[in-house]
Amino acid sequence: MTYSRLQQAMKSACIVLVVSTLSGCFLVSAGMHDEPGYADMHYPSIFRAKSTQKIALGPTIFKPLRWAAKESGSEEAELFQHMDGLRVRSYTLEQNPEHIAERMTESIARIQAQGWETSLKIEDEKDRAVILTKEEAGQIYGVAIFIMDEHEAAFINIIGHVDPSHIRSLVEGQTTEQTLAAIEP
Repeated sequence: MTYSRLQQAMKSACIVLVVSTLSGCFLVSAGMHDEPGYADMHYPSIFRAKSTQKIALGPTIFKPLRWAAKESGSEEAELFQHMDGLRVRSYTLEQNPEHIAERMTESIARIQAQGWETSLKIEDEKDRAVILTKEEAGQIYGVAIFIMDEHEAAFINIIGHVDPSHIRSLVEGQTTEQTLAAIEP
């Protein structure tokens, strides 16, 4: 069967839409805004900063992740148990590091104004790490992690119930040894 160019374009668009929806990409941006753990971050402008990673996972993707982690006996199984969403954006500091630092500061101030509490803050000449949590009735429903070193920056938001003992594993590999030692459980 031969498709016209329009039919092929429509078919491709439908495949992209289905795959994106199943992976949860649209679920975070469209359906998670009202969740208590959603951090309203002010990301750097795409015209002024080079993004190296952009991940947006919604509740749909966490069901198979929970199953796979549980089946493998992975230590992440407990971490994924109550997560509903994950958003990660990282940037290289090759261009406009001031713009990225400014947006990070604005994001931190914005979510603090929304009732997020600072759980950890480490700043020195080269590195910056800030972890904020959103709590209701003694439960953590969201974690926002901001990390910047001399080479890159990351904006991370974990949406859903998070056990405080798992925060170390959330940032492992994303920050310096100094920061990891500071949040040792």
